[in-house]
Amino acid sequence: RRFHETLAYKKPMDVYQESIKLNQEKAKAS
Repeated sequence: RRFHETLAYKKPMDVYQESIKLNQEKAKAS
């Protein structure tokens, strides 16, 4: 159960960081 909870917590953080990277790349391009 703990494992799944950490997974559920970590996944959104990864998605969050991915979106930040994408936004930074867009900012560089524009």
